Amino acid sequence: MEFINDPDFKHHFYKDAIRINYPDGAPTQLINDFGYSYIMFCYGPWEAVIKDDSSINVPLALVKPTGDYFRVTAPKGGVWVTFEVPTTYYHAITGLETAEHSNYLTDLKTILPHDLIDHLTNQLAEVHEINKLVSIMDESLSDYYEKWSKPTAAQEIVSYIYEHNGLLNLEDLLDVFPQSKRTLERVFSTWVGVPPYRFIRLVRFNFIIRELMEERKPLPQLITDYNYYDHSHFEKDFKNFMGQSIREYHNVFNPLLTGALERAYV
Repeated sequence: MEFINDPDFKHHFYKDAIRINYPDGAPTQLINDFGYSYIMFCYGPWEAVIKDDSSINVPLALVKPTGDYFRVTAPKGGVWVTFEVPTTYYHAITGLETAEHSNYLTDLKTILPHDLIDHLTNQLAEVHEINKLVSIMDESLSDYYEKWSKPTAAQEIVSYIYEHNGLLNLEDLLDVFPQSKRTLERVFSTWVGVPPYRFIRLVRFNFIIRELMEERKPLPQLITDYNYYDHSHFEKDFKNFMGQSIREYHNVFNPLLTGALERAYV
C-alpha cells in the first residue's frame, strides 16, 4: 500500500487530500470515523461492509458523512482518492438528511452532472501529486464551494466540541447554545448525521486514541484525563467506535488509522 499525502496541506475548502495506491490489493481494513465528511473516488471493484456486516455499494465517485465504522477490501491495482471536508458539508452537498444516510456511500452522480463526474474521475485517476489532485477538483467544483461551505446551524457547535476535545456533555452545549434539546438533536440529525451526545463521545474518543498511539501517557492516566469512569467504560467506547477490542487493535496493523491520526485533529 502506498499512502500519499501532504503534511503541510492547506486549502480554503478541503481539510485534507490523500491518495492510496494498492498495487497488490489488501485484506479487509477497518475504516474509522473521525467526525468529518469525505468526497472520494474509488477505482476498482471495492468490497465494503458496515457495522452490522451488511454489504454496501461503493460508487466510483461518492460522498460519505459521519457515521459508524465500516470495513473495505481493496482490489489489486485499486486506488482510493479522498478529499476531507467538515462534517456539515455532506448535507450542503447532497441536500439529504444526513442521519438517514450516515452508513451509506452516496453516489456523486445522483447529485452533480454525470459528465462533470466522468471528467473528474478520468482526470484524477493517474495523478499522484496532492497539489495537482486538488487543482483538478478546484477546476471542476470551485463554482460549488461557496454554496457548500455556507455557515450552518451546526457549524459553530461542532467547532466548540472540537475545541474542547469532546470533554463536554449535552448540558454544557445547551448552556452555551441556548435551545431545546429537541432542536439540538434535529440540527445534528440534519447536518452531522449522529446525535449530539454520540458526536461528543466520538470526538473525545478520537483525541484519546491519538494520545494512545503517540504513547505520551499511560492508558490509565488517559482514561482519567478524558473523564472515563474506568477501563471498562473506555473499552466499551473502543469497541463501539473501532469495531474491535483493545487487544485486537494492538495486534493489527492499520495504516489508514495511523495516517489519519498523524496530522492535526482540528
